[in-house]
Amino acid sequence: MKKAEAVRRPRPAIREFTRFLGAALLGTALPFAADAQVIDNIEVRRVGDEAEVVIRFNTPIQYQRHSPPTRGEIVNLYFQFLALDGTESVLTREQRSVPRSELLEALVATYPEPNSAMSIRFGSVTNYRVRQGKDNRSISIFGSTRSHSPGARAHGCCAGAARSRPAEGRTPAAATGAR
Repeated sequence: MKKAEAVRRPRPAIREFTRFLGAALLGTALPFAADAQVIDNIEVRRVGDEAEVVIRFNTPIQYQRHSPPTRGEIVNLYFQFLALDGTESVLTREQRSVPRSELLEALVATYPEPNSAMSIRFGSVTNYRVRQGKDNRSISIFGSTRSHSPGARAHGCCAGAARSRPAEGRTPAAATGAR
């Protein structure tokens, strides 16, 4: 019986090597899973008399709904991942900021919120409309520019709006990532 037991039991050196190898593989895989980010970038541009905020994602999504419907300081976006690769279950909280520009007040996007939505916090109460972007990796939010928002001149927030700007141009407001 002792010979049979000796054959079945792995040697201590092999057992330790197997543990080390498993820990090493797990250690290299975890940082990638922990850094899984959904937001690729946020771009703000002028479209006619409106500002368009384009939120681009790293994975295909399908826009489902948003709330509140048309006006607020915060809008919650609900969407579904189309290409599920397992990373959505290990997402870390992600926050991106767009600084104040001549088109709109500062904006902060946070995902995921406790209700599984992405929250967009505008610098003030804003009228908006939301739709799926032109591709399956973006959502567009359209709203009044700062110079066209009610009471904008009364609050003196249009001081920078006098600078010349192309009608269909991008603003220099590139989203910055903060973890």
